[in-house]
Amino acid sequence: MNSITILIQGVPVPQGRPKCTTIGGNARMYDPPKSKKEKQRIAAIATAMMKEHGWEMIEGPITCRITFMMPLPKSAERKRNPAKAQWHISTPDADNLAKTVLDALNEVAYHDDSQICNIHIMKVRCQQDDSPRTIIQLMKAKEDIDV
Repeated sequence: MNSITILIQGVPVPQGRPKCTTIGGNARMYDPPKSKKEKQRIAAIATAMMKEHGWEMIEGPITCRITFMMPLPKSAERKRNPAKAQWHISTPDADNLAKTVLDALNEVAYHDDSQICNIHIMKVRCQQDDSPRTIIQLMKAKEDIDV
């Protein structure tokens, strides 16, 4: 297996700020419900794809490419000249989007996201009539590196 490609349909969800509560006088941190639900959804889709294709968890260093296809705002839709794909330069931040994906794939596609040594993130606004989605490509990184 050279690489794994996972497609997640739907609007990408960024990792929210951790929430804090106290239980018995002790502070407890937890994921916001929206982030937790999205991580579970990504993990379920990735697990199904891993089983379907007979892929196994990647061992060792990993190169990761993630493309976030963000929804086109209604105000950008045009009848005569349909909007083309372009860079998405507003919120959410690319690193917060990636954090959701990387955390969700722990113990699914790899043992821990600390294995990821090379990462490339693209955040693109969909072209008109295209659906939002996330495309994740994971490859075993070369052992020999040139810096």
